[in-house]
Amino acid sequence: MANRLGAMCALPIAMGLAFAAIGSPAVDLDPLDPLVQPAAQSAAAVSAFLMAVTRAGDRLVAVGEAGVIVYSDDDGRSWSQARVPVSVSITSVQFASPTHGWAVGHSGVVLASSDGGQNWTLQLDGNRIAALPASGGEVSAEAPPANPGDPLLDVYFSDAQHGHAVGAFGLVLRTDDSGKTWVRCNGVLPNPEGRHLYAIRPSGDALYVVGESGSIFVSRDGGVSFARVNSPYEGSFFGLAIPGPGELVVFGLRGNVFHSADGGAHWSRVDAGTGASWTGASVLGSSGVLMVSQSGEVAVSRDSGRSFQVLDQRLPSLSGVTATADGRALATGVLGVKAFDLPATIERGTGS
Repeated sequence: MANRLGAMCALPIAMGLAFAAIGSPAVDLDPLDPLVQPAAQSAAAVSAFLMAVTRAGDRLVAVGEAGVIVYSDDDGRSWSQARVPVSVSITSVQFASPTHGWAVGHSGVVLASSDGGQNWTLQLDGNRIAALPASGGEVSAEAPPANPGDPLLDVYFSDAQHGHAVGAFGLVLRTDDSGKTWVRCNGVLPNPEGRHLYAIRPSGDALYVVGESGSIFVSRDGGVSFARVNSPYEGSFFGLAIPGPGELVVFGLRGNVFHSADGGAHWSRVDAGTGASWTGASVLGSSGVLMVSQSGEVAVSRDSGRSFQVLDQRLPSLSGVTATADGRALATGVLGVKAFDLPATIERGTGS
C-alpha cells in the first residue's frame, strides 16, 4: 500500500479531500484549531465550495468547506447559514427524518442536528476515532492505522438510531444509539488493504458501499457484515444511485458508469457522454437519475440509469445534486449552489 500522504494526494479534488500535516501525531487543541473554531458566519456562505446537498423533509441542506452548512425552505431561492461548532470541511449530509440529521467531514468529524439542520453539535472527531478499539472482522497488518486527520466521506442512517459512516483508508463507523456512542468496525468489510470508501446507500433491506479500486460491498444484515460484490471496473467509484428495487448505478473515474438490474450480480457499461469523473447523483421519481461531473456536466437518465443524456448547460466543477419540489434541480460545487431547470420530459419528483 502506498504511504498515507501519497494516497491522500490521489483522492479526487471534487470530493474536497485536500489535507495538510497528514500523519502528524495528535496534539492538544488550540483556540484556532478547526475542531474547536466554529464556522464563520458569512452572507456569502451559499457561494462557498459546497460538496453535498440533501433534503430534510421540505427543507434543503447543503454542506461544504470550512464548516459551512446552509439550508433553504423555499426550494433553494434563498438560504440561511447554520450554526456549526467546527470549521473543517464537511463532505456529506443525510437526514433520517425532517428534523434529525448527520453530517461528516475532515478530521473524522461527525455532526448531528435535531432541528432540521439549523444548529449542529459535534458527536465525534478524529482524535476520538483513533482511540476507539477496532471491532469486527480482520484488518491486514499492512493497512494503515486510524489517524486523526483521516476524513469521513459519507453517512447513512436507516432511522434516528442506527447509522454508519465511511471514509478514507477503509474507515467504517457504526452507531445504534443516535450517535451517542460509535464503534470503529473497519473489519466488517472484506477490505483488508484499507481502500478508501466513498459512498454508502440503501437498497431495500440491503446496504451498499463503493470505493477505491472498483470496490463494491453489500450487507444484508443491517451493516453487521458485508460481502464483496463482483466489480465491473478497477478504478475508483465515487458514488452510487439506486433508482428502484435491484437497480444499481455506480459511477466514478474517467466517466465510468455501470448499471445493474439484479443487485450487482451482472453489470452493463453505460455511455454517459463524457470522460470526466462523475462525482454525485440523485434519483428522480421512479425511473430518473441525475448525475454531475467534476468538469461541470449534468446528465439525466429516464430509464433507471441504463442510458444518459448530457444536458446543454455547463457549470463549474460539481460534486452533488438533488431535485427541488418545484421541478428544478440544485447542484453543489466550487461556486456553491447552482439551480437549473430539468427537461420537460423527465419524470418530476424530489431527489434522494
